Parts: sequence; C-alpha cells; structure tokens
Amino acid sequence: MMAGGEFWSYQQKFLLEKFIINNESVVDIARRLGRSTASVYLKCSELGLSLKKRTKSYHYRIVPERIKILPCLKCHDDFTSKGVGNRICPTCAQTNQGYLGVVYD
Repeated sequence: MMAGGEFWSYQQKFLLEKFIINNESVVDIARRLGRSTASVYLKCSELGLSLKKRTKSYHYRIVPERIKILPCLKCHDDFTSKGVGNRICPTCAQTNQGYLGVVYD
C-alpha cells in the first residue's frame, strides 16, 4: 500500500482511459472505480489524459483534437493547419521545398 492509497491495477488504468474516451464524468468514474475524484484527477495527469471542464458542476470530458483554419504567413490565403508549427499552406510549402535546405512533410 502506498502512502496516499492503493496502487492502480492495469485493469483500473484501462477502464479509466475507456471511461474518459466515452466522456463519462470524473465523479461517475471515481464511483465506478471505487476511487476519490482527486485520485482520478491525479492518475489522469500521470497518464497524460487530457480533461476539460464541460459544465459548472465539475464534470469533465476528454478534449478533442482541434483543426484550425489559419492564414498562410507567405500568401495570406486561409488553409487548414495540421498543428502548432504549421503556418505555411501546402502550396507555399511546395514552393519553398529545397530552398536553404527547407523540407516540409
């Protein structure tokens, strides 16, 4: 037994991930796993499971991946960004390919 409570079994970790993916509230997850909500929050943090507040009543859900429409830094046309570092549209990226060793995926 740990200082803060019992160890999490592999089955409990698996169920935790499953419940979060199914957008169950932390309160419900804690009740189903026989854990405190604080324990659920801590284990989510340790496992890298992202939670976002969904209502004012402390119910949480997983944060979906978000696609952003951004203006290209070169031509200023809007395009669908693939992530934080993607600020040049595919057309301009293709044009830049090979300049100064620049390689885009």
